[in-house]
Amino acid sequence: MRVGVLSIFWRTLLTSFSRSNDRTEEDKVAVRNLLASAKKQIRQRIVTTPIYIAPLHGEPPFYGLPVPMTYLLDRMVGAPDIRFFDDPHRYYAVFKLPFMFFYVPSERWAEGIDPDGKFSGTLRLSEIRRIPAFLRDYIFWLAEQFETSKQSMSRESLAQIMRDTSKSMRRTGSHKSMARSRVDKP
Repeated sequence: MRVGVLSIFWRTLLTSFSRSNDRTEEDKVAVRNLLASAKKQIRQRIVTTPIYIAPLHGEPPFYGLPVPMTYLLDRMVGAPDIRFFDDPHRYYAVFKLPFMFFYVPSERWAEGIDPDGKFSGTLRLSEIRRIPAFLRDYIFWLAEQFETSKQSMSRESLAQIMRDTSKSMRRTGSHKSMARSRVDKP
């Protein structure tokens, strides 16, 4: 499974490498090094890169995040990214699957990493109780981007979504996530 997760990181970072961004040359070197290391590990089927998981399970709020974000956290998929900070070699890479985030911090991100979240061996999801500040900040940024994109939707698109969701005769996972994201729950 670790090889599979690392290959998702490798592929998403590789396909997004040439996109317009504000990375420095030093940042690009760090990404190339991460990509080369990941490719070698995937080919050898031995993962040495520390990968962490932030599961979204149980009742919200997750990791103290606002309850209205629950729908986004439950349903969002993708969001692959690599972000650089004050030191050009200090970065984190992240991607989202339903009900979980995977992240790879560079060596210099020791603070706030929950050792129980390391994606190796037997995972005890209930013991993963915190996320690092960089992941929290990234989640808030994703929520802002989601809200911005909703505001740019046309009335026709919004009406179509409402018509489509009202046609459902059964209670889906999406409906359950929507109910869990309400602050005014009974």
